[in-house]
This record gives sequence, structure tokens and C-alpha cells, in this order.
Amino acid sequence: MRLVLTPVKIAATILAAPTILAAVFVAVNPGEFRERRSRALGDAAWDGELWKVQLCLRLGSDVNEICPGKGSPPVIDAAWNGHTQVVRFFLDHGALINKRDKYGWTALIAAAESGHIDTVRYLLTGGASVNATGWDGSALRLAREHGHPEVCELLIQHGAVDRSGFEADR
Repeated sequence: MRLVLTPVKIAATILAAPTILAAVFVAVNPGEFRERRSRALGDAAWDGELWKVQLCLRLGSDVNEICPGKGSPPVIDAAWNGHTQVVRFFLDHGALINKRDKYGWTALIAAAESGHIDTVRYLLTGGASVNATGWDGSALRLAREHGHPEVCELLIQHGAVDRSGFEADR
């Protein structure tokens, strides 16, 4: 995917430059540089700002690095908020589809819990582990608990099974 700059994005880049550049280049040591760069990528993923994600990767961010403070890789942050285009970009650039955060969650669990069916669909077609579980359950269990029946149905269609041994109610 190519970085396309429109006048609005150029203006936004200029306004965001102090944040991104300060976060990345005004580091005292290499460790701090990596941490700030990682935080900038995690924030861009969380907000769904693809152009900032692209900029962070051009500055050397690692798509699989766990973001300090959040404890999650950026693909989970994007999935949690339903930013399917950003998730797609990460996966196209080497993000591990089943990478876990500090709680054992994957991008699929995050998207399912939040009810983002398009992101769930994309992750499933990309090979996400449908029965992966985090510390508090699977994608199916969390989607059910948070009232997302259409997500539950999609997960079941892809082989999700309730860990208690029963399929979710249809």
C-alpha cells in the first residue's frame, strides 16, 4: 500500500509532526527511541489513522512489537476498534495474525468482543485461530457476553466451539 498525501493529510501531518517527531526523534537513548516509536504506532493503530501507521513503519516501527504501557501489539489495538483497513495493512506488512497481548487476547478476540463483524470476518478469512482463548475466554464467549449475535453466528460458521462443550445458541 502506497502512502498517499492529500492536502488535508499534509496539514494533519504538519500538525501531528510535533507529536510523532518528538515521540520518535527526541529520544535520549536507543531504548527510549524504540519505546516512543512503538507508542506512536500503537496510538495510530488505536485511532485507525492509517497514514500515521504507514509513517511509523517507514520510521522503523515493528508491526509485532508489544506497545509499552498497553501490553498489546498494534494489530490488536486496530482490531479492538474495528479498523479493518489498518488490520489489513498490518497483516500485509508481516503482523502475526494470532499474536497475543499480555492477557492472551488475539486480534480476533478483541474484534469479536467489540462486535466489529467486518474485522472479525477479515481475520477469519485470513486464518485467525477461531478457538483461541485469552485469560477471560474465547472470541465466541466474549461476543456472546457482550451481545453480538451476528458475530457469534459468524464464529460458529468458522468452527468456533464454546469451551464448555456446547455450541453457542443460534
